[in-house]
Amino acid sequence: MVSRRAFAVLLFSAATACGATVPRASAPDLAGAWDFSVDVGSRVTPGSMTLARAGATWTGELRAAGPNALPVRSATVSGRQVDLAVESPEGPVTFRGTLTPDGNSVQGEVTYHGGKRYPMVMTRRSPSGT
Repeated sequence: MVSRRAFAVLLFSAATACGATVPRASAPDLAGAWDFSVDVGSRVTPGSMTLARAGATWTGELRAAGPNALPVRSATVSGRQVDLAVESPEGPVTFRGTLTPDGNSVQGEVTYHGGKRYPMVMTRRSPSGT
């Protein structure tokens, strides 16, 4: 009797030997406009962000309260984990969160340049902008 694991390995080997490709789960697409909020305890700070894929890398900008736009230096997705790095005048700001299964929100924690951490939620803006 062949175990399920051995059967799966045999099936994969047979499929690839015949030239078939085995589909891989694609990484979630973060491209688009996002709204976010950071709960700093005494207040909730809102903002927005845009992300676009440029080959294997991500580009974008973040706008918090005020007119300043900050560049998104990196964005990575591994499974449902999302990591972002934004450059601010005071130093780098990072965010690590978990993407919901529907891909429309991310909940996690932002770490400011001074090491302070706060809860942050990102929500994908609908295509109509509402």
